[in-house]
Amino acid sequence: MAVHGLRRLFQGVLAACVLGRSGGAGAAADPFAPGQTDFLVGVEAFHAGYYDAALAAFEQARAAGFAGHTLDFNTGLADYKLGRYPQARAVFERLLADPEFVDVAEFHLGLVAAQQGQQDLALRHLRRVQGTARSAKLKALAQAALERVQGRPAGNRSNFYASAGLGYDSNPVLLTDNSGMPGQGPDWFGEAFGALGYSLASRASSSDQLRANVYLRQYHHDTDLSQQDGSLAVEHSIWGQGWRLDLGLTGDTFFVGGENLQSSGGISLQGSQRIGSSTLALRYQGSRVAGGGGSTYLDGWQQDADLIWSQPLGPGRLRLDYAFEANARRDLNDGAEFFSESPARHGLGLRLVEPLSDRLTVETRAAYRYTRYRDADRFLVDGVLAQERRTEKLAQLGASARYRLYPGWNVLLQYDYSHNLANIPGFNYSRHTAVMGLEWLGS
Repeated sequence: MAVHGLRRLFQGVLAACVLGRSGGAGAAADPFAPGQTDFLVGVEAFHAGYYDAALAAFEQARAAGFAGHTLDFNTGLADYKLGRYPQARAVFERLLADPEFVDVAEFHLGLVAAQQGQQDLALRHLRRVQGTARSAKLKALAQAALERVQGRPAGNRSNFYASAGLGYDSNPVLLTDNSGMPGQGPDWFGEAFGALGYSLASRASSSDQLRANVYLRQYHHDTDLSQQDGSLAVEHSIWGQGWRLDLGLTGDTFFVGGENLQSSGGISLQGSQRIGSSTLALRYQGSRVAGGGGSTYLDGWQQDADLIWSQPLGPGRLRLDYAFEANARRDLNDGAEFFSESPARHGLGLRLVEPLSDRLTVETRAAYRYTRYRDADRFLVDGVLAQERRTEKLAQLGASARYRLYPGWNVLLQYDYSHNLANIPGFNYSRHTAVMGLEWLGS
């Protein structure tokens, strides 16, 4: 489910709820009542998007003696906007006992459950709103939320992601430290990434969407290692209760040092199934690859398959995945020497994302990949022709931290370490990369 899209979709209704509830209460209340000023300050801060300041003002109002379900409701909204979902859930559950708030509390319990990945619970809350709410507007919002929870985009909408940063790379060429190659040393780089998702059509149980991605990395010293990558996909999605299937056509082109290394086009298939609070997904992509310029040795086929399991873990989320890749390429013949470009790979990955506060989220990653090339390489060693089938074992560790500056804006710090062990010593390497950047999410 597109969590950021869901947040953006209901930003207007959340603010409207605050206006509708607190405005009436404020007009009827004694303007000199204890805590009333703090409460109104909180409402204004909420409207301005300063949700942490709004929550602090609501808590000050309560400490000063201001009380009532209007304050409770606005506190719950601030908790929700800050990602404090357990606290928001507790507030909205208490409001179910008040006939004036029961419908809107039920609606927001559905949103909270959706944000925590509890799809079945979210559907139950939202369907109750559809069946019992007295407000036609709230019923329409519940319908839109149901469509979003089940994977249907709400109308022709676009979602954007962009990031830019500066980084350090200890080993851009991915070879042993003593290989003696020019440009072997560390380098600084700038990078940028952009992603666009656009809904082409939306129906009761299916949709069509367009997805595009662009990635750029520019090295400071060795510009021959700079990279540019662009991809485009058109997808058709269908879904039912707890499951989703995506069928797509994909294209990708990749440049190194300003020259096209390879381009590819193919099909993709992904299915996912909700199992309680967890999600199990299976993805397959098959691509025809064409090497660019002098890289015709990369011509051939590539197939990828991934099995992904994700599960809420407290306030965070745990993801485990297995990835398989198979290649059948032309390979590189250079006289007596031969180098296989057709690897088969098996990989395992683990990722844990956990919020440490209302603004700070950390992520830890670990991965292991085993690679075996299809045919033995033949190469000269001290004038003697040697032959060996290449294998590699790649271990990776990483961590990142995101700090929310404003709604939709994050500061990102990221570090990754890689260690590759190959049976042909020239392919052994270690690598450290670090990036500091800024992210923006919008729709």
